[in-house]
Amino acid sequence: MDAFYSKEDLNSFDKRFKANFINTISGYKSGSLIGTIGSDGLTNLAVFSSVVHVGSYPALLGFVMRPLTVPRHTYSNIKKSKTFTINQIHTNITGKAHFTSAKFDDNESEFKALKLTEEFIDGFSAPFVKESHIKIGLHFQEEHELKNGCLFIVGSIEFAYVKPSAVKKDGSINLQAIDTVAISGLNKYYTGDFYEEYPYAKKEDIETYLSKKPKDRSDNVVFNEETNQYDASLKKYSTDLGAPMIEYEDVNHWKNIGKTKVNKNLEARYKAIKKNYQETLELYELNQKIYNSKFNFEPIVGVCYHLYKKENGEFFLSSIAPDEWNKDYQGSFELNVERIFEKVDFPKQKGGFKINLPH
Repeated sequence: MDAFYSKEDLNSFDKRFKANFINTISGYKSGSLIGTIGSDGLTNLAVFSSVVHVGSYPALLGFVMRPLTVPRHTYSNIKKSKTFTINQIHTNITGKAHFTSAKFDDNESEFKALKLTEEFIDGFSAPFVKESHIKIGLHFQEEHELKNGCLFIVGSIEFAYVKPSAVKKDGSINLQAIDTVAISGLNKYYTGDFYEEYPYAKKEDIETYLSKKPKDRSDNVVFNEETNQYDASLKKYSTDLGAPMIEYEDVNHWKNIGKTKVNKNLEARYKAIKKNYQETLELYELNQKIYNSKFNFEPIVGVCYHLYKKENGEFFLSSIAPDEWNKDYQGSFELNVERIFEKVDFPKQKGGFKINLPH
């Protein structure tokens, strides 16, 4: 049975215990690095777990700033420059992102202290995190003071750079594909595994959905495979999580169900392994072709290159895009940190596709 906590209970908690409890009770939150620049040209970078979608038309994002009881460089920089950036945190930079919350002197930049690369794009004044796979440039729009002294800052999205392979056909971004992390509390970071995708919710589709056999069910949800119905109330035993151990009267029936589930589970695993093997084999063959091609320069991680084929059948790699000359174009590829060339769509701009959003 779930524990009950009254307001009096919460107020009686130890200060640190209460802070951790309330800070994690709302669940996983997005983790973002907000980049700003001061009037003196000094860059600032800070981790936030409160960035939220405010609207799409116009494109707005917001985040919560703690009370101004101490100097807040992010806030003062935004108010002066009217610009800021929001940058994705992924597994390769999680630790560095976390330590941007440490107390730095006024003349120190978190970028330099934590060896994260400042990147200035398209003349935008605020700095981006080069290592991030999602980079968003925003102009300050408005602020709202909350009763507890916190401020809710809203920015309008001017443009965004997103790693091409993460953008799905419907426009949504596959956050798992670029190792995006989430935050709980002040110092706990999680990677999110994709669970399920549902269609746009319409009332007339609810009955159809409820009539479907669920893919996954918790142990305390009883579903009859033969009648295609939930029938916990018809069982001779309790189906509560706290119920006593169940003793099966029909062991053979239990075994048959177990075999069916095991076979389905292992078949799914086999298909996943087979698909992964095929993709790995194709990636290996592709990299063999690229590494055996002609080029007299050292490819840079994160940069897009293009493969061409000569009339004599030889392949060569170039940074010149296919729309800049008339060559037998074979595809575009990006080198990752593991020295593996991954296929990307063309056209591709510096840092990923540039997405200009309406206001």
